[in-house]
Amino acid sequence: YHSMTSGHEFPDEENVFEVNSDNTEKLVDYILENESDWSSREEQGQFERIRNVFTKKPELINDIHHIARLKPKYFSDIMYGLERAFEEGKEFEWKAVFEMINIGLISETWEPEERVKRSFIGSSAWLIRAGVKNDDREFDEKDLGLAKDICLSLLRLDVVSPRLNNDPFFDVLNSPEGKVLEATINVLLRNARRFKTEESDKWYPDLKEHYTSIFKSGNYNDAYMHHIGSFLPHITFLDRGWVKENINHLFPKQDIPNWRIAMSSYVKRNKTVYKDIFDILLDSGQFDYGIEVMTGEVKGVSEFVQQIVVSYMANWDGQSLVDKSSLINKLLNNGKTEQISGVISYFFLNSSKKNEKILPIWNAILQVPLDNEEKQNL
Repeated sequence: YHSMTSGHEFPDEENVFEVNSDNTEKLVDYILENESDWSSREEQGQFERIRNVFTKKPELINDIHHIARLKPKYFSDIMYGLERAFEEGKEFEWKAVFEMINIGLISETWEPEERVKRSFIGSSAWLIRAGVKNDDREFDEKDLGLAKDICLSLLRLDVVSPRLNNDPFFDVLNSPEGKVLEATINVLLRNARRFKTEESDKWYPDLKEHYTSIFKSGNYNDAYMHHIGSFLPHITFLDRGWVKENINHLFPKQDIPNWRIAMSSYVKRNKTVYKDIFDILLDSGQFDYGIEVMTGEVKGVSEFVQQIVVSYMANWDGQSLVDKSSLINKLLNNGKTEQISGVISYFFLNSSKKNEKILPIWNAILQVPLDNEEKQNL
């Protein structure tokens, strides 16, 4: 007979760990004296204990002198515990956290498995995101600057992790690089809200330089494209002029797969149609291009189409059925059933809106030359 077990074990009783976690020095001594005797399953059990003790007593991080004696493989679980503690309303010294992250960044003692370092990067970013996202929690300007420096260092690592689910939204959101980008935008927005309310350019200059370089050089990956689409309204808030100047780099028409990721992320994550962003996308030909390539099984087709329908319903300049070059006319003339289905879906979901605009669009749809099979698919 063979038996199989899963999960983890503990090398000693819980009370032994509790006695040895009274303070940071004692905890670190306990780990260093015993870690070589732990099996891999026991090590996993100790990681769980570390997460729990830093959730319960986040002030342990404040003694960074002793934390620095640990191998970096413990840092992810320390930060996981700190994040939970912060969400519970507990406080600790952010400066100590940043020192620990910097120790990890320069360490040459990482485990051979790259996933351990990727976990550290993701945990670092997620803890920073938790710290800065809520203005009700104290985070002073100096600490915010240190958080920005950490984000920039993490971005420069240029990490790319495996994509496991063939779903760019899920994969990127849960990847370390996706977490770093989300932490970065939250740092930028916190700084803009608190310290740059009167300025038209609300970026940190070095982060702005990094973003500009990545997109102009074409050194982006799918995480950057998902990020720029998802947070386009927020990035426009930071500096509308920068978005307008770089829109063809942010949505690169020469790179169809990544253009689709950026546009799909924008329309799926942002249900509101922002007139200023609409105008930038319109003037740069992004909507015209989207009518050609947002077709078939591409994610976000319906949401993309509905941005165009909103411009028609709002009667924005040049977007009526009378205007032969309007987007709604171009879309109908394109004759793609999946796009026309997106138009119809909008009116099913918004049947009470501006009835006087609905009948003309229905009539226009009926004039689209479709064969019987295509009409059945609508």
